[in-house]
Amino acid sequence: MNRIRVEIPSNFPNVRDVPVHVEVLNASMDPVHNRWTTLGGNTEINVEPGFYVVQAELPSGHKLQKALQVTAGETASAVLDTEGLSPDQFQAWAYLTKNMTVAPLQSLNAQRFHGAWLRLWRKDNNGWQTTTTDFQADCHWSEDGVSYDLASFGGPQFLQVGGPSVAWKLVALPGAQNLRILIRPAVGPEGEVHPLDVTVATANPPADSMLSMLSSGSVDRARQMDNAGLAESLLYGKIRDPSAAAVGGYFLLKIRDLNRLHDWTRNLANWIDWMADGPVIRAWHILLQASKDADADRDAVRAEARGLLLQAVERGIPTYTEGLRLLRDGLTSLSHYQDDDAQVQAAKAQVDRYAEQCDWSTPTTTFLGASPDEPMSEPLFGKPESLEDIAFLFAVDTEELVRQGILPVGAEISLSQSDGSRVQAAIQEGGKVKLGGKLYPSLEQVAATIGYDKVSIQDMIARGIDQTAVADQIKAGVESLRLGKLTNYVQSKLQR
Repeated sequence: MNRIRVEIPSNFPNVRDVPVHVEVLNASMDPVHNRWTTLGGNTEINVEPGFYVVQAELPSGHKLQKALQVTAGETASAVLDTEGLSPDQFQAWAYLTKNMTVAPLQSLNAQRFHGAWLRLWRKDNNGWQTTTTDFQADCHWSEDGVSYDLASFGGPQFLQVGGPSVAWKLVALPGAQNLRILIRPAVGPEGEVHPLDVTVATANPPADSMLSMLSSGSVDRARQMDNAGLAESLLYGKIRDPSAAAVGGYFLLKIRDLNRLHDWTRNLANWIDWMADGPVIRAWHILLQASKDADADRDAVRAEARGLLLQAVERGIPTYTEGLRLLRDGLTSLSHYQDDDAQVQAAKAQVDRYAEQCDWSTPTTTFLGASPDEPMSEPLFGKPESLEDIAFLFAVDTEELVRQGILPVGAEISLSQSDGSRVQAAIQEGGKVKLGGKLYPSLEQVAATIGYDKVSIQDMIARGIDQTAVADQIKAGVESLRLGKLTNYVQSKLQR
């Protein structure tokens, strides 16, 4: 038997089961076989003897290729390596599944990102509230980006980022899933793109891959890859993973494969009562179905769709950008059909507030705003009035640490130099640091002086003594501000 064995090793931790489309091309570069496999998996394909090119396409759009010769009675091996596609092993999940450049042009140590922060909003019966979140429980730091793992939450939620030089931005997060989030400097013209790019993934790689193709406009490619069956199975699993079910529903609507929607869209809308996406999907399902049925009672269908779209607005804003687009289009159509419908006009006005500020290039609903129910046309900068639930992203000016009482004036910090010897630094008024009789404007400057010139404030606040010697002041600072991963890095006492 003549075979090609295709292997795609996973060189990164926690990056497996990502769907990969494999295509085999003959010597004329015509496709002769295609199938799905997964990152970290392998597959064998029977072929005739001859010359072939094996091509694997990742959800990110990256293509891995290898040319080989297959001889009679032998199995030729095509090992397709993902090495070099991610700048950091802990960020690989994003670079392999999303359409991203390999490395940002800026560093999070750049001045514009100093003091940048993040916080989490969740919705309950009392409306939107910020929530205390231990972002640093499972995160990884680098100048290229910071990644976080967040525990599941079955309800609407938004991540918000902002800072002194970073406009406040909200990014919808899928509910009922463990999430991975990567925040990194954005790539694009300054002033045209938000300075921080937020990438979100769930624990459902097939759904994430489908969402990437849907949001990037690669629907034709996704259709060719026979994703309709996968979308159908995602929709079927709506109780287990309602966010993935919504992705499946949007995909089937996009390719107009209405038969695979069955009547499951009704259940998605009714059973998952916190999610606005369900009624949107159901409304468009019945509208498209009626457009193909000559005997359909269009007035009755329109009335039902109206109720569903109003229900979606009552629940909030759809998690997915595709949902916001369909909600806006549906309400616009209804408002044109009956311009004296006050409820529809009010709902449309509410949705338009989000649509006008939405970043339509993102998979999940993203907009500038002060809170999830307060989109803003003018960017807002600075820090929230309450710092209780925020986490600083990467670098924080020493002056801010002093102002918040994390580093009290007069505190002495024992620092290890690159040669292993110790020096004493003292915190002064205004956040200046005294070392060897000289004043430095920041701890970063001190770090560079003693031989740590490529570290963030989280790395170098202090080094040299057992972690158990962390002072109460630092512990309190971590608990109140979630300032970086201090408990992992601080290795000295603060002495007044």
